[in-house]
Amino acid sequence: MQKLTPKLTRYVAEQKLTEYFSSTTEKAKEMSSMTLFAEELSHQDKYAKHYVFRLMKCSIDYTLVSAVLQSLPPDYQKYIRLKYKGNKKVIGLSVALFTSPSQLNVWHDKIILQIQNALSYRLTSDDIYDYKKIINMLEALAKILSTVEEIDPEHEVVDDYWLNAIGYYYNNYHSLLEALQNCMLYENHSNINRAVVLMKDHPFSSKDELAKIFGCTSGTFGRYLMEYSDMVQDYIYHPQG
Repeated sequence: MQKLTPKLTRYVAEQKLTEYFSSTTEKAKEMSSMTLFAEELSHQDKYAKHYVFRLMKCSIDYTLVSAVLQSLPPDYQKYIRLKYKGNKKVIGLSVALFTSPSQLNVWHDKIILQIQNALSYRLTSDDIYDYKKIINMLEALAKILSTVEEIDPEHEVVDDYWLNAIGYYYNNYHSLLEALQNCMLYENHSNINRAVVLMKDHPFSSKDELAKIFGCTSGTFGRYLMEYSDMVQDYIYHPQG
């Protein structure tokens, strides 16, 4: 069962990407109407509560996929749009992006992994400077917690273990956000804060490039980032192995 899980979560991530790019305004309106109807019924029908949470999950998944895609470098965004919305094959993608098929596979694997993590409500070391992604994740988790409180306060439908995990993630990511905001607010108070803000503001620049902007060696800049990374390690997800 454990061996199948990565394949299953990858499949789900790819399906969610397909759904994201096939979404329309009409589908969104239909989803909203169904949610309102299910919420009205949920106060008198236990099974309607299940339906509310299923619809909520679909909505949150869409938001999280969108957050991942918006955080990608421009080349990655163009690639994933051509692949899933333009339905281009490998050769067409390679020609359009002036990139080898093997490199495109690397891009795809990285994107899918990020979506897998997002759909599992995981922020990793790659996300510690991404202000928007942290905010989006917190909003998604807050939506879950508020929906449970409103629709299922007695936890007739929601599993307590799962709900506690959501609360745990929320508290950790809130602490992560506070750490990043502290660096932004007191940017000139320390070299660590300045380095973190540079990483936040220039997510697609290399550390060597940022070190030149900062005015120090790459090694020194890396040490500033490492100090911050050590500070926030307890707030993020760490892959096993």
